[in-house]
Amino acid sequence: MLDPKNPKRSPAGALALLQAGCRTGDPVACEVVQAHFDDASALTPVAGVVARADDPSALARQGVVQCKVAVDGRLVDCKVKRSGGASADAAILQATSHARYVPAGFRGEAFESYVYLRYPPSSDRPDGGA
Repeated sequence: MLDPKNPKRSPAGALALLQAGCRTGDPVACEVVQAHFDDASALTPVAGVVARADDPSALARQGVVQCKVAVDGRLVDCKVKRSGGASADAAILQATSHARYVPAGFRGEAFESYVYLRYPPSSDRPDGGA
């Protein structure tokens, strides 16, 4: 997945697999991620985005948008994965057009990756955002 001679090279795929291994407690996977990969990070953040909630019930109410971070730092192909209500969804999707990110990297080479943006629910959700 990381061999430069491989025509199906996929640093993003390798990173996803290694991060999964790290989450399950594989110390080697964690070391490889820390030594060779850089996550995408916000230069100009998306307005309205909040941190991942610790409380499970609050987490379940947060809206989630998935965006691809292009190698030029733009957020593209953004999709609502969990609605925070129509007005909150629309506001976040609009705000993604103004955001800029440092793309993910493998040994200094940028590659496309995904970010998940969380935002508070709006009052127009069927459950009233509660």
